[in-house]
Amino acid sequence: MSRLGSSTTTPIRAITSSLSARSSAPVPAASQTYEPLLRAVLRHRLLYGIFLSSAIFEWAQTMLWIGWWRGIGITQLPFLPFLPSTLAFTAFAWALGVVPVVVLRKARLTATRAAASSPSQTFKIATSKTTTFRSLATYVVSAAGITALHIINTYANEPPNSRGDHHLAVFVRSRKHPYYLNGRFLFLLFSQLTLAIAYFARNTMLDRFAVHWKSAHTQYSKPAAPYTYRLALTGFTALIFTGLVLSAYTAAFGLARSLVLPVLLGLPGVSKPLRPFCAHFLRGSWTIFLLFRNLPLIWRTFFVGFTTLSSWEFAESLFDEKIQEPIYVAQVTPDSSATLVSGITSSDVYFKYFAYHELNEFAKDDSPSALTRRTALFGDQKYSPSLWATLLRESLLFLGNDYQVLHTHTPLLAPAPAPPVLKPAPPSTPLLRKQIFKAPTQSPIRSVIDSIAADGALTQAVQNSVQTTAAHMPELFKGIESPATAIKQPLALIENEAAVKAITAPVRSISSLKHLLPMSVPLILSRVGEHWENWWRRERVSKTAEASLLYREVDALIVEVLSRLVCASLTEDRYGVVQRDIPRILEAMLSHLTAIEGYQAELSALAPVPSSDEDELSVKDREARDRVLMEVTRAGDVLAVVGDALKEGIVRIVRTFGERLSAFKFPPRIAHKLQGFVDYS
Repeated sequence: MSRLGSSTTTPIRAITSSLSARSSAPVPAASQTYEPLLRAVLRHRLLYGIFLSSAIFEWAQTMLWIGWWRGIGITQLPFLPFLPSTLAFTAFAWALGVVPVVVLRKARLTATRAAASSPSQTFKIATSKTTTFRSLATYVVSAAGITALHIINTYANEPPNSRGDHHLAVFVRSRKHPYYLNGRFLFLLFSQLTLAIAYFARNTMLDRFAVHWKSAHTQYSKPAAPYTYRLALTGFTALIFTGLVLSAYTAAFGLARSLVLPVLLGLPGVSKPLRPFCAHFLRGSWTIFLLFRNLPLIWRTFFVGFTTLSSWEFAESLFDEKIQEPIYVAQVTPDSSATLVSGITSSDVYFKYFAYHELNEFAKDDSPSALTRRTALFGDQKYSPSLWATLLRESLLFLGNDYQVLHTHTPLLAPAPAPPVLKPAPPSTPLLRKQIFKAPTQSPIRSVIDSIAADGALTQAVQNSVQTTAAHMPELFKGIESPATAIKQPLALIENEAAVKAITAPVRSISSLKHLLPMSVPLILSRVGEHWENWWRRERVSKTAEASLLYREVDALIVEVLSRLVCASLTEDRYGVVQRDIPRILEAMLSHLTAIEGYQAELSALAPVPSSDEDELSVKDREARDRVLMEVTRAGDVLAVVGDALKEGIVRIVRTFGERLSAFKFPPRIAHKLQGFVDYS
């Protein structure tokens, strides 16, 4: 009892145990597992697939130039590729012409295409980016470097003319005017700069800085293009594009020399800094005769532009192919399923595409090892959330974001105009607009004063009598004018009227010139202008559809991956983890398919209906009809990338589970849509 009443107590100690609650780790980030492996493969392709091939192509071009300059025969041709000068100029040409462009493409690589429906919108989006002008500067600097290298190579290998000159120096050989610029040098330099600007504009309009993946059905149906086909396509593209650009440039250069330069040299503020360098261009032969006198320069300019454009096009076409070839890296990791699921969590859609592509191959594989890996994926307990939960969440989230963009797209058909608002009918009771009070009677004195006033009755009677008398006056008396009434106009008023006429005369002449200008312009030029303006601003239905499905290839892969894994879970999922998510998966697929079918219905309404009056249509109307039909067909092909994948995925699930789907609950709209697939299967 004394111990119980004592104030001292013994503390209670907890029982120690080696067991502890350990929380499962989440799926590793893509930047730690998947992206480093993918970057290593892409780096290898860049070094050995793009840089090495483009260097060999540049080596062949340099050999052709040096052989042409030196006139090397057949006996010296085997030693030409290994000459130190050939190797040195090849290295400089590759470093100046290929490396900057490829590095630029690598830096600006993106999986998001430009959401533009017309060329004007494409140009507007491009100019709104700060990287656009840096990219343009890269092409311009590369073209200028190739031009400088060509001039140096010309002086080093080409024999001079009879005067000991190559006519490609910056300044003319003149002691009196040592700072006169050489016209041949300017023509060659500006042609290269113009070609660089035109080629960059072409890449911008083609949206070449974004990845353009092939659809899932054609990904492996066509093998990689052989180098012979690539060389032929590169040469044909460079030949046509160089010819068109240099033809327009030559005409513009001649007009600038004949019209623009004399005007600039006539301006007081511009003439003084330009005259020491360009005054000699005003003298000499006519521009049209200079064209025939400098045909060798024209051919040189063409071949320099052709080789420059060929180097760019060959390297960029290789880049376009290498960046979209499939990559398989998960099989080299200890846990390939975790690596692939980690890859789809990447924030970059470019890496996400490769992860889903490899997941699709993993879902289609029927080997025993693949079956074991899928079973481990479905029954994973190592990560929290599990691999399947992470895979499903990322997939449905990506599909949901694209569904929102598609669901909220701008309708192709304009809504019907609202009915006009009818004004309320006026009341049937007429309004009284007369005085309702009796006017007060005036006094006699007031009446006399009002009649004598300026607007009184007596005054109006006198004026009427005077006008009547003047109307009956003979013409003889009307022609006589009193000297007192012939008052001359003030001199200031006359001068003001003269000044006003002098000011308004040019304005009237300009306004009349505006009205006469369309009449003076030939009809064919006005039609060409209207055609190009229509091409520049006209919105394409196919581009609008592409803007609504920017990541359609990724969506198609996601649908195929989910459908194949769901079908495989019927026999490989031991715990039924995947079956619990079948309603969500089917609901997402059917909702997405409903939105695409609604878009296709809008396209069908836009398509022209064949009629018996087609032969009576004019050429312009027939061209417009064919253009709309072609745009609708292209838009249908864009929607079919995701639509066909959704239909195949839903049919695959329905055929695999069959009557087992009746155990799931679906919303009425989804159930009605799904019943059509069940009846079809």
